[in-house]
Amino acid sequence: MKIYAANTAWVRTEDEGKLLAMLDEERRERVKRLRKQQDRERGICAGLLLRHSFLEQGYTKEEWEQVEVALGPYGKPALKGYANFCYSLSHSGEWVVCAVDNTPVGVDIQVMKEVKLTLAKRFYHAKEYERLIAINNEELQKKEFYAMWAAKESYVKLTGRGIGEGIEQFVTEHKYQQIQDEAGERLADIKIYETIPDYIVCVCTREETKAEQLEIVAGIQE
Repeated sequence: MKIYAANTAWVRTEDEGKLLAMLDEERRERVKRLRKQQDRERGICAGLLLRHSFLEQGYTKEEWEQVEVALGPYGKPALKGYANFCYSLSHSGEWVVCAVDNTPVGVDIQVMKEVKLTLAKRFYHAKEYERLIAINNEELQKKEFYAMWAAKESYVKLTGRGIGEGIEQFVTEHKYQQIQDEAGERLADIKIYETIPDYIVCVCTREETKAEQLEIVAGIQE
């Protein structure tokens, strides 16, 4: 497994035409429909990071130029004809992450802002909410709040079902090594990364092997 991260500073407005040409067709058309510049930048950056991840796994630029994105039964994207190249993308604030593996994977990044306990009470399991409100330190509580959210998001991205499935039923155990069901049974393994200041990243997989660290991508591979 590899997890790549990139800042949207990669993307400059004057280079947009050139950068769009480097994306897969599905993402290129999706980005063109976006009106807000920040959304366009994040969409382009996500596509570039996916391309970078693809090339880093040993595939060629010629192969990339022919890729097609297909959606699974629940809308989880995959590249047609590349069953061993599984990926998950996420963006928040000024950062985008892409996790790749040879088996299904889910990744989520969250910029840490204020803690919203009303959201926690609504969307977290009772065990998690109790664990959260028991923390007296504001910074630690913030980190815990976003670690829970990123873990749940990464799990629904692994399954492809999305948060509409009901994330309160997926429970983070306190060491953040697993996502469990309400009975405490393992659903998948998770790992939290705090590499990027003020951000939390979580990867979710049903396999034991996880990336030891994020790989920060500082530029575009031509």
